[in-house]
Order: sequence, then structure tokens, then C-alpha cells
Amino acid sequence: MRDNECQHEPLNRGVYASESQKSTYCDQCGSKESPEHNEIRGEIFCPNCGTIFEEKLYDKLNPKTHVNTQDNNSGRGTLGPSKPFGTVDHAGTRISTKDRKKYARLNKINNTIYRDAIDNNRVVDKTIEELKRINHTLSQEKEKFYRKLLMDTLSTAEGTNLFKSGSKYNALACALVLDSEIDRRMFFEMLRYYAKANNLTKKQQKSIKRRGIEIRRILEIKSGINSNQLTPVYPHTADPSSRPSVVYADFIAHWWGKKIDLVRKFSNPPKYSEIIKLINTILDNPEILDLNGGEMLETILDACLLLSMTYDSSSRQSGQVMEILSLTPKSRSYIVRLKTFLDRDN
Repeated sequence: MRDNECQHEPLNRGVYASESQKSTYCDQCGSKESPEHNEIRGEIFCPNCGTIFEEKLYDKLNPKTHVNTQDNNSGRGTLGPSKPFGTVDHAGTRISTKDRKKYARLNKINNTIYRDAIDNNRVVDKTIEELKRINHTLSQEKEKFYRKLLMDTLSTAEGTNLFKSGSKYNALACALVLDSEIDRRMFFEMLRYYAKANNLTKKQQKSIKRRGIEIRRILEIKSGINSNQLTPVYPHTADPSSRPSVVYADFIAHWWGKKIDLVRKFSNPPKYSEIIKLINTILDNPEILDLNGGEMLETILDACLLLSMTYDSSSRQSGQVMEILSLTPKSRSYIVRLKTFLDRDN
């Protein structure tokens, strides 16, 4: 036997096992299958015999599914508010009056922190729900990013003011801020669209606006986004290696997410594929609208949508469509050239 070997330790086990072997080798059944991760229970276990390798893993992105909750703990202890205590400690030693007052104060602070944490987690979940309702094209990656941003912000000193206690507009205001990419001008536009679509009163709109401004300021600091960020404009110089329709695909998807509910208010609206096809054609061929660079991209998209809604439907008036879809007034300046292009193309 060699000096570096032990007669009681197999060569493929324990200290002699490689890292890959250690991570996939079950001591109980010998299975080499990759361990499974149960996010609800917060455990990593062997898929063959069920042996638990790691437990009580905290999921910051989904606090409501954390193992230490009343609903998902399977009989194990939970982290909750502190319980009242008597005049003696666990060992039976008497606690002085001075110490009892100090502990009572700490107990009150602990209960407040616990209650605020539970309330904040609920608001985060409600914010994501509102965001999905506002933007039907929200991707899972974006949802995960926004949830992490909110949870990370709440863990900072500045984040304690993110959600105002007692305000019923926390989730809605935060969802509108996130959907506007934390851009001030876009947030005001989003709020205007939402208020019109949901018949909000001026008082409700004012309350949401006030909350949104405060939330945007805090998230802006946390995310590091420039407060002077502008909405995209058409590039001055075209990059031959990439098309504008591809470069601005995310912005187009975001723009469409705001319009889709409004478009559905019309009977027999144009197909999404037809609208996007027209948009991509216009963006990749700037000579159609004589685009020289610097034009607001949102205005170009609004013009394409306006013409798509009115081109084959004489019953739809452009003014009515612009009002219902909340299109930018300047989008009308492209209509003549767009119509000429479609007439020639057809």
C-alpha cells in the first residue's frame, strides 16, 4: 500500500474522490446522478434514495416559498416574531427589571422588522403580478431581474422607503416604473395610458404619480440608471453589420406591450405579424420615410401602428385611433409617405 493511501478509505471516496465525484456521489446508495434542487423546501437531495445533502437554502427571489414559512415547512421550526418572556430566562435565572425593559424594547423592534419584511414581500409579489397584467410580453428573465432588483433594494438603507406603509398604490406605481424602464418621461406616458384605459380619477392618478416618483428615485440610485436617459432615436449612421429592427427589438417589444390591450378594443384589428413586418421594413429602409437620424423611434412605431389600423378600414378615423391608442401627435407627419409606400407595394 502506498504512503498516501489509507487502508480504511476506498480510492474513489472521501479525501481521494475528485470534486466531480464528490458532488454527484451519494454516500447512502452510491448513485452518481446529479442532485436535485427543491426550491420550495429549500433542499438539495439525491434523486435515487432521497438523502438530503443541503437544507434550509434561502431563496431571496421568492421569499414566500422559503422553507421557513407556515405553509411550506413540513413540521420544522419557523422564523417568526419574538414571543413574550417572563421574569426568568431559560436557565431559571431571574431577569432584572432593567434588563426586562431592554429586552422588551428589542422584542418590539424585532417584531416591527419581521412585520415590515412580510409586508414588503407581499408588495413585491403584487408588483410582479401588476407588471404581468400591464405588459403581457414580459419575459421570465425580465421578471427575475425586476424581482431581484426590488429585493436587493429593500435590503439597503434607502430601500426602507421604497414602499410606503398603508399606501394602496405601492404595487401599481412600482409596476409602472419598472415597465417604463425607470425612465421619468416614459413613466408619465405609461401612467397616462393606464389612467385612460382604466378610467382612473385625477385624485387616483395624482396619488400613483406621487408614489411612482419616489419609487423611481430610489430604484434609479440602486440600478445606476442615468436620470437623463432618453428614449431611443433612429441612428444617424447605419451599422452595416446589424439592422435597426434587430438592435431595437427589445424596445419594440416593450412598446407593443403597452399598446396590445388598447388595440384589442377595436373589432377586427390588424394582425400583430403585419404590424411588426411594416415596422421592420420601415426601420431597415430609412429612405421610405427619409430618416436621417435623430428621429424619435416611438413616433415612427406609432405612425406604423396608426396606418395599420386605418389603411384597410375606412370606418376608423385617424383622430379617434390616435386618442384611443395614445399615439404621439407627431406620428401623423409620416402618414403620407407611409401610405404612398403601401400603395406602391400593393
